[in-house]
Amino acid sequence: MLSENQLKKKAIFFGLDDILIPGLIDRKVDKKEVEKIIHNLEKIKKNSKNFFWGVVSGYTKEAGMKKLKESCIEKYYCEENFFFVEPDYIEGKETFDREVHLKKLSQDAFFQDEFFKKILIEKEISKRGISKEETIFVGHDLMFDAYYLWKFGQIDCALLKEAFSEKNKKRKEIIKSMIYIRRNWDDIQKLLLGKFPKPDYSFMETAVLLSLKQELMDLPEIKRVVIERKKEKEEQAKKLE
Repeated sequence: MLSENQLKKKAIFFGLDDILIPGLIDRKVDKKEVEKIIHNLEKIKKNSKNFFWGVVSGYTKEAGMKKLKESCIEKYYCEENFFFVEPDYIEGKETFDREVHLKKLSQDAFFQDEFFKKILIEKEISKRGISKEETIFVGHDLMFDAYYLWKFGQIDCALLKEAFSEKNKKRKEIIKSMIYIRRNWDDIQKLLLGKFPKPDYSFMETAVLLSLKQELMDLPEIKRVVIERKKEKEEQAKKLE
């Protein structure tokens, strides 16, 4: 088993859906492998004073607990390691953001606040004196996990190959210079030991910005303006002929 002196990452956090339990992208999660991962993390934790692992999800606690009851990892639940959105987090938001959050919850009890993980991770590692350089998140989504955590928190993210997605839609094309892993203990161990090359997030940022630009251009209102502008330029060109 790994010793504390060997660990390059002193804190590791996991998403819930598509990572530890079946989700929209990966509906077949190997329960035995998940249990093996958690079991080994618990072993390290017992023998290391400065090591921490956690599961963080943007579900409300009520919704999150329902998800856990349907999974194999309910028996591992404890408040110290599993984090869900609590009422005080919602109440602490700016008025507009709070109203939007509550409206979405009224429409879907399983709505997830994707930004919550960044806030929670920063809070937990600060409390334990662990640096961001010593922290890693295991997720699957290019936008909601990797981009959000690095762009707004400078927190490293490893993406699960089995469930790689962008905005919760399966993505086939990978972005180079990122960390990609399989859902198994060998790869988790490599993460903790710092065996993967340091990621270069510039390629990810370029890909995400291009994707956002395309989404914007696909909006009906924007399309109409682009078409009208194109017509204006063509008419101007004809006048100059």
